[in-house]
Amino acid sequence: MDYNDLSVTVRFLTDADAAVSSSSSMLFWESYLVQGSPYVTVKYRGVTPVVTISGMFTNVGCLSREVTAYGLCVVLESVVTGVQFLLSSKENNQNWILFASEPITLVVSPDRQSLVASQAYTGVLRLALIPPGSNIDDESVLQLITYSATYP
Repeated sequence: MDYNDLSVTVRFLTDADAAVSSSSSMLFWESYLVQGSPYVTVKYRGVTPVVTISGMFTNVGCLSREVTAYGLCVVLESVVTGVQFLLSSKENNQNWILFASEPITLVVSPDRQSLVASQAYTGVLRLALIPPGSNIDDESVLQLITYSATYP
């Protein structure tokens, strides 16, 4: 764990690495909690990400047609692959953007409550809530996209 006045970094080791915390090859995930940040940021090293919500996903797709055209996101039934995804949840009709630093394949669980990576992942996932009432072309959403790669 590391912290300062505005942020906290928390690292979770896998069971296999819990006793060997100084190894450069350890498997972990860590979260950066930053005051005022619109993102939930999690860095993974060799761990299978799972994104779970309390309700259910009503849509898991690509951010836009342009994202699909440039190969940043591909949808095939209940599987999405790429680096930018649009997630919609039933609760309060919320929409989220999920950013991946490296391409990832996510599978929607049968109960539609989770997205599970198809394999262990090394990279960063960032999740940001699209402000209610905003559409994908609004300035606030474009700023979320622009700064999605900037994290502690």
